Amino acid sequence: EFQGEPCINPVTDLPDTYFPAKKRIWRYLFSFAVCFPCWCACCFVIVCFLNATGVIRPHHHSGLFDLPQLSKLADEGAVFDPEGNANMVVSILQAVVTIVMNVYFRKVAMWTAELENHKTQRAYNNSVFIKRFIFEFTDFQLYLFYIGIYQLDIVMLRVNLISVFMVDEIRRVICEALIPYLTQNKDEISKD
Repeated sequence: EFQGEPCINPVTDLPDTYFPAKKRIWRYLFSFAVCFPCWCACCFVIVCFLNATGVIRPHHHSGLFDLPQLSKLADEGAVFDPEGNANMVVSILQAVVTIVMNVYFRKVAMWTAELENHKTQRAYNNSVFIKRFIFEFTDFQLYLFYIGIYQLDIVMLRVNLISVFMVDEIRRVICEALIPYLTQNKDEISKD
């Protein structure tokens, strides 16, 4: 709900509410202060998963993004060896964690957009959209670009794409078919 100071609109000469840009800038800065750490945490989670799957190795980026405890799990013969099947488990877990992060960040984006006190629904929606686009592009797409374009590792890209699409398909079946079916037929199910 938009809140502001009462004023007379200079165009229509009717009463209106006004919220000064000087006050709104502080709300934008607060919104940034809340959303930026969420984005940083998202990037850290991505780096952790890229280390665990063996995409980031100690010799990449002069070791800047290497997390030795995780990257050694992807060494040859280790539990998440990229040539083994357990590596797919990490990729599936990454897709699940990504969906969970998106659900929670959606709430953060809506809360901060509400605090920004937008006058129109369109401005509110744009604020939420921009925040969610940046966050979801980072956690859903950025690592795929890194694997496919920077490293040119088509095998690892295929594993990650399969896991993302598989987890998303399971989520859709549950949310769009199973839950509505159970909700509509709960009386019949409880009789059995």
